[in-house]
Amino acid sequence: KEIGDRVENLIHASANPEDAEREIKLWFKPTDIPPEMRGYVTEIIEEHFYYKNNAVSDTYTPGSFCFIAPGDLVWKSDVDALRLHVHGEKAQQSVNSVVAKYLINKEREHL
Repeated sequence: KEIGDRVENLIHASANPEDAEREIKLWFKPTDIPPEMRGYVTEIIEEHFYYKNNAVSDTYTPGSFCFIAPGDLVWKSDVDALRLHVHGEKAQQSVNSVVAKYLINKEREHL
């Protein structure tokens, strides 16, 4: 491989490819990574997702915060988990582990 074609964990070496995927998706939104380096499936969202009190909803309620909106690019695994949580179903990732990277640079007073 040529140097420009290599995609490796952006922070440190992971034990295996599955750990690398989990770690990258834990800390980074797809838009944090150049398109040609994104090694995982993404999706352009057509719905809204709101966060309040450690829960996610697809409907606005007073005090909730929209963290994903139509047109946003997100990891497909994140949106799959969010859709399960919205419908009260069990997802592999917790709500907070999915939402954290989308709120990391938001002001605390607005959350």
